[in-house]
Amino acid sequence: MADRLTDTVLGLQRMAEAAQQRGDDLRYVQSQETAEHIAWLDHLLSMVDKVRLILLDERKRFMPVDNVRRLEEREERQAKVAQARPPAG
Repeated sequence: MADRLTDTVLGLQRMAEAAQQRGDDLRYVQSQETAEHIAWLDHLLSMVDKVRLILLDERKRFMPVDNVRRLEEREERQAKVAQARPPAG
């Protein structure tokens, strides 16, 4: 009877050790996959940032009218402010 009890306890200990190893393996695999996903997302974000910068540069190059218009509007505002000021003296 004692031998059967000892065998049962030893069997349960082996099962617990095996479950612990599987858990450790799963945690390792999960951490590796998480690191890979983070690296992939970081790569995608850097690509999106590069595309954004290229599009902004292209927009500036093909739409110089915006810059000219802004300069003209600024000059008009400055002229209005200068006209609105009373003459010094």
